[in-house]
Amino acid sequence: MVGVTLSSVFYLYLLSFLIPVRPAVKVSDQKADGATKLLCQVYGFYPRDVDVNWKRDGIEVPSDEAKQVLPNTDGTYQITVTVEVLPEEMNRHSCHVEHISLDKTVIVKWGKCPHNWG
Repeated sequence: MVGVTLSSVFYLYLLSFLIPVRPAVKVSDQKADGATKLLCQVYGFYPRDVDVNWKRDGIEVPSDEAKQVLPNTDGTYQITVTVEVLPEEMNRHSCHVEHISLDKTVIVKWGKCPHNWG
């Protein structure tokens, strides 16, 4: 099969047993037109239901865009949640992810390494 990798076959195998797949979480920043946005990319998870939020000093901050969960070709899902911030306040923000595959909420602060359960 063209375009099928061992990892996608493995994911499809896991999905056939309806085993939840833990998400990878990556936080990054993007600067454009004088604005700074923080991006929380959550990907490779199954099933689809996930809760992703930004918090500043522990208080939830509304996302700049509608949250949309998208399918991946391997049967898992992905979502990116953004928030506009002041550059001097970037380190006060953290991305919070809740998913059925996780024992507790995953919290990733801006500037930290990606969290991959892989």
